[in-house]
Amino acid sequence: VLGMIPLLKDPFFDAMAGRYTVDAFLDHGLREFGGYDSVVLWHAYPRIGVDERNQFDFYRDLPGGLPGVRDVVHQFQRRGVKVYIDYNPWDTGTRREEESDVDALVEMVRALDADGIFLDTMVKGAAEFRAKLQDRSSSLSTVAFKELDRGDLDRVKRSKDKGGNPRKLPKSQRKRNHQLREF
Repeated sequence: VLGMIPLLKDPFFDAMAGRYTVDAFLDHGLREFGGYDSVVLWHAYPRIGVDERNQFDFYRDLPGGLPGVRDVVHQFQRRGVKVYIDYNPWDTGTRREEESDVDALVEMVRALDADGIFLDTMVKGAAEFRAKLQDRSSSLSTVAFKELDRGDLDRVKRSKDKGGNPRKLPKSQRKRNHQLREF
């Protein structure tokens, strides 16, 4: 199961205490459906575009800055959960980085110690994008949406949690017509 986490929303971020609640978030997932295999740190949407900040600025501006987010990444990884940062290819109307998006992404992954990059909205071209990323770092993985076929649905239904037990999917996920696929 891959969770998309809006980083400043309850239950993942306790605004009153000003801290991330990784353990409580993961414990809730374990109780409800057997736990997360990976998460996407959903950082900018729906706030992006209200000012000049770009998608990379939003990571830098999170509580604790990049060191704070890196600590969040390490908390997930200690619990066996892979962490992906989000890339918004549609972010073209904000401040540009001095380097290409690919270079900025690789730097962000390194700064956060993340496991890879989620290619938001990209259903095609992921292979070409990954090739560019792999030229810069051999350890990155990318994830993009793809349409499900019947075999994919059957594999999702037969999946196991971390304890090897059949995974119980919440009703909201049983009827989805897409899944995430690692390339």
